[in-house]
Amino acid sequence: MMDGGEKISLEDFKKLDLRVGRILEVEEHPNAEKLYVLKVDFGSEERTIVAGLRKYYSIDELEGKQAIFAFNL
Repeated sequence: MMDGGEKISLEDFKKLDLRVGRILEVEEHPNAEKLYVLKVDFGSEERTIVAGLRKYYSIDELEGKQAIFAFNL
């Protein structure tokens, strides 16, 4: 469980640009033990994203899955 932290307002939440994407490819980051490099298809475009997920998921668990990504952080 997360620590709870500070809650954001509804207005701040509405500012987030959240999109669903399908993870096409996953590679281990060459310079970081905790990171993966993801190739993600969002329908209208593909993006490369670096994510700190190696501690929690294997490559096989991520490839082909859909996930929610924040575009404007």
